[in-house]
Amino acid sequence: MAPGSVRASNYVYAVAPKDGTVIAAVNQNMPMYQLLGGAGAAIRRREAGLLGSMANSNGVVYTWHTSGVRTIDDAKTQLVPLGAVGTASDSYIFRPS
Repeated sequence: MAPGSVRASNYVYAVAPKDGTVIAAVNQNMPMYQLLGGAGAAIRRREAGLLGSMANSNGVVYTWHTSGVRTIDDAKTQLVPLGAVGTASDSYIFRPS
């Protein structure tokens, strides 16, 4: 996760006034990052309010034709190696453990 999103979320959660005067625009994956045990995330999603998202994205996974993975059912039954562009990317956050 981008360090700035973690720091901003932690600040709003733990330090900023709780009177509605402080909001933060953080990475759209921040709530899932915390729920999945992301390092350094002090925010507790159930206690924090979310206003919405400025972006909407759809996750897409491609596999190479020689991988043997042609369907979602194939991907559920065999290892599918994935790359990720960074720790804030969907492909990193939602990767199988």
